[in-house]
Amino acid sequence: METSNGSILSRAIPVQQVQDEFLKLTIYGKNRTGKTTLGCCFPKPLLLISFEPSNSGGARSVRKVEGVDMVRVRTTDDAEQLAGELVGDTRYITHVLDTATSLQEVNLEKVLGRAAPVQYTFGNGQVSRDDYRDRSELTKTVLKAYLSLPVNTIVLAQEHDVNKYKDGLDPFFHCDLGDSPAKWLFDVSDDFFQLYLAKEVVQEKRTVPGRNGQKPKESIVIRETGRMIRRLRLMPTDNFAAGTRADDPENVPEYVEARTPAEMYKRLMAIIQGDR
Repeated sequence: METSNGSILSRAIPVQQVQDEFLKLTIYGKNRTGKTTLGCCFPKPLLLISFEPSNSGGARSVRKVEGVDMVRVRTTDDAEQLAGELVGDTRYITHVLDTATSLQEVNLEKVLGRAAPVQYTFGNGQVSRDDYRDRSELTKTVLKAYLSLPVNTIVLAQEHDVNKYKDGLDPFFHCDLGDSPAKWLFDVSDDFFQLYLAKEVVQEKRTVPGRNGQKPKESIVIRETGRMIRRLRLMPTDNFAAGTRADDPENVPEYVEARTPAEMYKRLMAIIQGDR
């Protein structure tokens, strides 16, 4: 909107005054890594919008979390209607979309006008190039409707190697959407993270006895505990898409790790809290 004197330049403000009122964040990863549980750690009251096909809507892991309501959405028409209803809603301060990958499958059924094949690949005659293109545009349209709402929006997605069928290229993992929606979601998300499991390691100090009258020496030994730990990748690598728009990018670690999603959420917010 123009100012009273019609000048656009008069709207310029110091960048220090620019504020991000709401989180717009994407988390992708494999199944059972804790995406839904981590998503439901964000500020309450929280609405979990499930596009998942399972009977529980993928919400079994968060049944004991207070302040979370869930609504299941299994058609594109319902997804668009819900986004419209949420425009004037003031009950929730966080929306979690679980998952964008499942939403994409819902949108494919809208495009095809029938149930999508359980397994399909481009070129097998079941889904055409135009179908994929229409699905991509519809996915971006629906996601944009939710991301434009004045609340924290956490988008969850499955993980996919976009170079899987490209000969001679190293694996590159991104959110499991079509190429165009994946790049678009990466651009519109202030924070784009990968959640994964890794072997837990600890550092221990050990004292090595001295020989021939020499003093004992201390050394650091790294060992595996035998447990798995969750890691949230914050920075991009040659093989993984990730990134955050932080005030001080040089102080953002490659990843944060924790045994529980609740602990990971606290560590994550400690990094980005000052930006929000």
